Amino acid sequence: MPFRLRGYKFDILIFSIHEKIEIFYKNTIFLKRTLLISTLLLFFAFATRVANDIYQKYSINEYTRVPLYELVYHDAVVTSWRWEDGNHHTTEICWKKDLFNMLYGSAPLWNLDRECWNEYKYTFIESYKNVCPWLQQIETDELISHRFVTANHKVQESVFSSGKKIIVNFGDSDFLYEGKSIVAKGFLTY
Repeated sequence: MPFRLRGYKFDILIFSIHEKIEIFYKNTIFLKRTLLISTLLLFFAFATRVANDIYQKYSINEYTRVPLYELVYHDAVVTSWRWEDGNHHTTEICWKKDLFNMLYGSAPLWNLDRECWNEYKYTFIESYKNVCPWLQQIETDELISHRFVTANHKVQESVFSSGKKIIVNFGDSDFLYEGKSIVAKGFLTY
């Protein structure tokens, strides 16, 4: 059902799980708890979707992604993934989103319920242990430099105003960088 809210058009697709959903209109839209819960359950059901070729080519491709926004605003704005496309929304590439979060200094976005937590608990813990300590170190820094280390863009480097630096390896094989090995799908911080 399309509706207008502050000039924006939204299309809503809502599945009621147990109760009838009621929407009240009074200048703005008020959603009852059942609507919110049903929408969240519908959202969480997508936690294990598969990344199709178009998504991998245009949304999460290390060859075409460049952190232009973060280069300008990193020290002033916290960026993240879109709410419907969090770090573990597509579980087979959550490692890649973690690397992008670290490379760009952006916040991870985790959306989970009990079932998702139980299934991917160790993936969430590993993600948290990798991403968050790094972000705590560079959270208020400017992102002053980003470059592609290799021609295929599989290895990239970001430098922050504090002098902290990260090199990530999106490739399937280890990479030797200034005498240090960066494991495949891994990172190295300085």
